[in-house]
Amino acid sequence: MIIQPAYKLTLLIIMVSGLFGLCWAEQPTKPVIKTKEQLLNSLAPTAKPLTRSFASGGKTRSIAVVAPLEIDTQAILFKFGTAEIDGTTSWLQIQQIAEAIKDPRLAGASFEIRGHTCDVGSDEANKALSEKRAKTVVEALVGLTNIPPERLRASGAGETEPKAVGTSEETRAQNRRVQIVRLP
Repeated sequence: MIIQPAYKLTLLIIMVSGLFGLCWAEQPTKPVIKTKEQLLNSLAPTAKPLTRSFASGGKTRSIAVVAPLEIDTQAILFKFGTAEIDGTTSWLQIQQIAEAIKDPRLAGASFEIRGHTCDVGSDEANKALSEKRAKTVVEALVGLTNIPPERLRASGAGETEPKAVGTSEETRAQNRRVQIVRLP
């Protein structure tokens, strides 16, 4: 195939700009799916709680320090401004969560599915949207696991609990997430 000189220059410009784009532009990162084992490691208690003792009024008292059993996932994506789950990655992540919930190590445990949004939009709209998204995930999990729906509770935090601070798209993407919290 013979390439005309004018096309060679155009092709060279496209190739060079593409290389600079790969080196300098922020490339969107693909969401990382949490595996069933990663979910279980975060949601299933594996050790006794740490205890700390202190003296007060001549008596020694102990308190248990328990780390929250929770995990964030940014692999559940939604169509912009809606509660409609978007993409294969999202469904693969929901499947992994469903398998973890069905695991005997989490038998009988209850969970809160908490939706989060970024700071784009009003506080009220983000709160409502995060609640709708959490409900959508709960409905999907109940459908996949056949567990009693009372084991799962949906809530929305809107933009009130950011994971990262800033207004870049990367920061906002970190804040758009679903959190799975094991309830006591």
